[in-house]
Amino acid sequence: MMRNVNFHGRHQDQMDTEVNPFLVENQVNKKCLTKINKEIFGGFLNLTAQRWKWSVLQMLFECNHHLGQLHILRGSIKEADYCFQQALELIQPIKANASISRVLLNLAELEFRKNCWKESEEKINQAIEYQQKSVIFRKETALAKLCFGDFKYREGDFKFRQGDFDNQMQCYDFALDYYRKAVDILTNIMKEEYISKIEYLDTSVLQTPRSKKFVSHSDTPPKIKLTRDGSNECFLLSYLKSELFRRQGWILSKRGKIEEGLRLIEHEKLSNQSCLEKAEHIFILSKVKIMEITTKLMSQNRLLYENVRDSVFSLPMMNNVVNKKSKQSMKLTTSVTTEEIDKMLEYLMEVYELAYECGPTHLLQEAALCISMVVMTKASQLNIIQSDMAVICSFYLEMTKALTAKREMSAALDKKLSSPLLYDDNQWPQKIMFPSESNILQNEDNYLYDDETESRRSFLMDLTQRYKNESSLTYNEFQKEFLDILPPNWAVCSISIDIETDEMYICRYRQKTTPLLLRLPLKRQSCRDGENDGLSYEDALKEFNGILDSSEQINKNPSTSKAWWKARKELDVKLKDLLFNIENWWLGGFKGILMADRQESPSRVLKFKEKMDNLLFKCENNKLSGKHSKMRKLDIETELYKSFLRLGSNAQDQDVEDILYFLVDAYNKYNDQQIGYDEIDLDQLIMDIQEALSDDDNYMNSNLDNHDNQHVILILDKYVQMLPWESLPCLRFQAVSRLPSLSFLRDRIMLTNHVNKKVENKRSEKTEWSDYVIDVNKIFYVLNPSQNLKHTQNKFEDFVKNIKGSDGIIGRIPTDQEWVDGLANKELFMYFGHGAGETYCKRNKIKNLDRCAVTLLFGCSSGRLKLGGEFDPSGIILSYLLAGSPAIVANLWDVTDVDFDRFSKSMFKNWGLNSNEETPTKQKSNVSLVQAVTLARKVCNLKYLIGSAPVVYGIPCYLQGNS
Repeated sequence: MMRNVNFHGRHQDQMDTEVNPFLVENQVNKKCLTKINKEIFGGFLNLTAQRWKWSVLQMLFECNHHLGQLHILRGSIKEADYCFQQALELIQPIKANASISRVLLNLAELEFRKNCWKESEEKINQAIEYQQKSVIFRKETALAKLCFGDFKYREGDFKFRQGDFDNQMQCYDFALDYYRKAVDILTNIMKEEYISKIEYLDTSVLQTPRSKKFVSHSDTPPKIKLTRDGSNECFLLSYLKSELFRRQGWILSKRGKIEEGLRLIEHEKLSNQSCLEKAEHIFILSKVKIMEITTKLMSQNRLLYENVRDSVFSLPMMNNVVNKKSKQSMKLTTSVTTEEIDKMLEYLMEVYELAYECGPTHLLQEAALCISMVVMTKASQLNIIQSDMAVICSFYLEMTKALTAKREMSAALDKKLSSPLLYDDNQWPQKIMFPSESNILQNEDNYLYDDETESRRSFLMDLTQRYKNESSLTYNEFQKEFLDILPPNWAVCSISIDIETDEMYICRYRQKTTPLLLRLPLKRQSCRDGENDGLSYEDALKEFNGILDSSEQINKNPSTSKAWWKARKELDVKLKDLLFNIENWWLGGFKGILMADRQESPSRVLKFKEKMDNLLFKCENNKLSGKHSKMRKLDIETELYKSFLRLGSNAQDQDVEDILYFLVDAYNKYNDQQIGYDEIDLDQLIMDIQEALSDDDNYMNSNLDNHDNQHVILILDKYVQMLPWESLPCLRFQAVSRLPSLSFLRDRIMLTNHVNKKVENKRSEKTEWSDYVIDVNKIFYVLNPSQNLKHTQNKFEDFVKNIKGSDGIIGRIPTDQEWVDGLANKELFMYFGHGAGETYCKRNKIKNLDRCAVTLLFGCSSGRLKLGGEFDPSGIILSYLLAGSPAIVANLWDVTDVDFDRFSKSMFKNWGLNSNEETPTKQKSNVSLVQAVTLARKVCNLKYLIGSAPVVYGIPCYLQGNS
């Protein structure tokens, strides 16, 4: 329909002003008829199109505009931008200035929520210009003020994270000014006098004789008397006004005027709010209440509060809860009641329930971080079971990760089930051949709907139901749904960052084990020494982006070979140092929480635990005497001690010191007797702990039979997913992969079980867990389709041709059907080209596949997820995950072909993928794709700038015969 409208619009440009029903009378004049009748066959159709064009355009505009707003709610920023641009293109030719202004404001909001400040400001100014070109309803002016206020408020938050506090406050002042002006406009247009004037039409604005004649013959409308009880107020305007008060209250609270801010937030609260509006209101109210409690605690004992704030906190911290508060916790909670904390927690959980299905992703993610902070405050009071609190925090942190991708997955599954499971455009679609599913089953051509298709459909239906159930899932069901299904040799580690407080939350999950959650203040170690260096999140991100930008510039402007290599090696060292600093400053002595498990004997763990407990008693004995000689033994969580054990004999002094401060803080939290930092012999205790770790490490090194089969899967939030965590010193030589959320991990576990179940049915065998295995006879490759990667083609052409059972394309552009067939009908798909191949097959076509092969994307930035500010990051790699690929190897940034080709060849060799001409080499059995990638990083000349770029999205996958 849109193409037809555009066609008629282009074909009849000269007639637009003559047949526009808004400008002339209904009859078409003779001149128009003459022009139309020149086209004998198309005359009637063109005339009909012109008569309907304006109403069709209006409907198309509204449709695209509403679609854009819905995509914003889902978090799909690329789709939202497309819809708004389409709406703009439709409405601009007819110069509907009010509508143009409205779309430009939506685009401006999209830009500032992506942290694109310049682009957003330009669009806001354009919107205001269009408003000034014509007379529009003053509500549109208020919306422009609201948009400008939101722009300045978010810019202020951005300045705060960069440490630019002066400009932050200036932006807040501008935002308050715009909000107040918007409130004044809304207050005026809601007055009785203004509403009364609307009943009388200003005839001076009429443009045509027909409209003037129509008004002159119309009866004067009776004057309506408005009541002053608010019953005649427009709800939409009232809601907009309430929203403005809420925004003003939040900014005032951030400026320290909490009481005034609370009054504004609760001012004119509407009783008939929608679920989403209510969620936003409760969330802002909760955050201000948290600020109020924080202010109370700081005024009560600032030094003690800052000490607690800058300390590591663990859930669970103790195996057994002691029903007694320490003096330290009592000092901090005197002015804050348990009821206040419970009320905040109730508010924040209600926000999650109200907004989970369709609320803004950033709202839910911020609510989850607030819940974790409040729960930890509550847990420090020792009157609750800490393991339950760990599950609650984990539930909210994980369920709000990658929300946009999960919503798109749910929509994609519905689409897959509503369409035939066929991949070949050359075959007739089932819905055309057979009107109903029952007819398909009864038809003799069963090849179109065989047992394989039915099994696949059943699996997709099960998956669809799982996603639908997530909206009603509770934290009591979280363990069973996501954690108990994990294979015994996998450890899942989830990382989240609170960019407002510079705190990191790490959760470790194992099969049928209570989650272990750590809160790690990023600058805690520098704060202890009274220094202001450390490494903040913004500092690390700035350094990382600077390295990648410099690398890109060097590749674009190559100099002499010697200078080029020198510059690249310097960047390699910089990236290595950055990863070293991230591990040391952020993780410190707690890096073991990310590391793969070892075969820890329970007796050895118990022995290590006793040694650590004795060290604390030694600290206490130094200051106890007489009637104070009674000691209470701490029962630190065993999983924490296991994470310390993973450090081994190579633990640095700085790491051990970090652990000591944590243990002292834990002791002080749960005991009346306090140990001061200056009262312990730090150097001696460091030596004692290193000795305990070394003794245990010697034992572990002789019992590593199954250590090589351990895998770590990282679940990274949007603020940390761009960093190469797999190349941290503590993880660099371990099998580590990543995924956006636990939901995607569950999907791949279900897929593996589904595939293996079919194999077991054929073999009449049953096993508890079998890894995902690839048939090496089902491989498809695309090599150098752009024909400008000659080195890569020379390196791999003979290799791929000689793999038994492989098929593919070399040196030409594939059709999108060939690409889709390779993904859907093979078990391994290899792409040697630029990017992720999006120019050959669009992401929408990929994500709607009902199955997808294990995929190797060797192009530059093929695995990069682009940051979207408040929105979840986006990238084509998500399309492969939505299609159900068990694992994808892809690059986080641009790489050079020569060094990366060396990596690829080594990866194939380690994995056991050999051509017929190659002699199989002896290698460790059971080598997964993840392990092969880890081993291949060693062969790169630039082990960090190139070696850290390739990562695995997904689960361990094995070649047939190696598992």
